[in-house]
Amino acid sequence: MSVLLSVIILVLIVFILDSLQLVPGIFSIFYHSALGKNTRNKTDDLSLGFIFGTEIFVAIFFATMYSVFSFIFLNGGSCNQILLFILAGILFAEGLAFLLFYYRRGKGTALFIPRSIAKNISNKTIKTRSDAILLGLFAGVPELLFTLPLYIVATIALLNVPNFSACLVIISYILLTTIPLFIIRTAYRAGRNLAEIERFRIKIKPFIRILIPLAYFAIASIIIQIGLANG
Repeated sequence: MSVLLSVIILVLIVFILDSLQLVPGIFSIFYHSALGKNTRNKTDDLSLGFIFGTEIFVAIFFATMYSVFSFIFLNGGSCNQILLFILAGILFAEGLAFLLFYYRRGKGTALFIPRSIAKNISNKTIKTRSDAILLGLFAGVPELLFTLPLYIVATIALLNVPNFSACLVIISYILLTTIPLFIIRTAYRAGRNLAEIERFRIKIKPFIRILIPLAYFAIASIIIQIGLANG
């Protein structure tokens, strides 16, 4: 796998992770709810706890995938053609599933998770920084359906380019995936409210609905090209 193709794959994966809407949606509701029960400073502190929780989540899954595949490759395993084609097929399916099922029908921003889970998350009482960290840590769990294959592909791309610093890439991913949360936090601190943030999310919904599947398809196409070249 060439350096250029690995970089393209890693950039596309960051784009997808930054564009997914479940965690930003939960964070928006969480900040709005916390702001109604606490002071501005307390809410800001809790929001940083939530963001830290999401960073732990990304670190856990990326580091786990990297450790697993490093062990496999170091013990005689390889990124063979069959594995690449399986991953490509999964990514094509992910792109199609995102297009059809990620957003619920309607003009709003309701997502694929069951209403009971969404309601439970929305009504969860957050009083301490530890509560906020736990909420941030588990907020992305339902979205693993769409993100876990991305962590696997990113890990394989990283392992096939020895000149890349794995630690630096993982830290970069952790920081980059929190950008949407910092943007929302900044919007609240600038005086925006939940209704305005939701209107913006509705406005960008058509673009996300198209661009993310295209990114999945692009990654899958690159993987197929690599698989054919290695065949």
